[in-house]
Amino acid sequence: MPLGEALLVIAAGLILLTAAAIWRSFRRQHTEQLRRRYGEEYARVLAAAASRSRGEPAASMRNSHPSAVRIRPVVPTEAASIQREWAEITNHFSHHPEEALRRADQLIGRIMTMRGFSTGDSRQRYEDLTVDHGVAAQLYRAAHDVVLRLERGAASQDDMRRAMQHYERVVDELLRADVRAAPSVPAPKGDRSQRGFSPRQAAARS
Repeated sequence: MPLGEALLVIAAGLILLTAAAIWRSFRRQHTEQLRRRYGEEYARVLAAAASRSRGEPAASMRNSHPSAVRIRPVVPTEAASIQREWAEITNHFSHHPEEALRRADQLIGRIMTMRGFSTGDSRQRYEDLTVDHGVAAQLYRAAHDVVLRLERGAASQDDMRRAMQHYERVVDELLRADVRAAPSVPAPKGDRSQRGFSPRQAAARS
């Protein structure tokens, strides 16, 4: 082989090796970003997809999905109404935990619709939450699972208390990042404040 052709072959090989190294580095960084962002959800999507090459695009699509709609902040007046309703729900939990839990689940759906998330079922809500609210998504799924078990008569009092605590954190997460100066909300008579709510304490006082 002439020297010139040999040099071209070597150069082409070096270019391919360099491109492959850059691609591997990009994939590692992309994988790490997805793992940090989605946590347990990343592992679940990968397991469901049976391979990283199919699972990572699925996780990335979740990142792009909510941007297709306009997610907006909750304005102070809306936040005040939500906080007032949440206080009423927590008070109701003492004597009617099943109904309070269902109302809490419905409230999460209304908040998400209010903010512009897609109006889907609980699975869609969960997937939307995974994009920017990974922890809240896990809590929502666990709490909603209790609601489903409640309909089958398979949820204990402890299950319902934990679910209410999860829902409280989801409400806080959906409000906290956007509302800078929400007005204070007059608490209903006998109210245990939203942030200090403990379903276990509520049940103990009933």
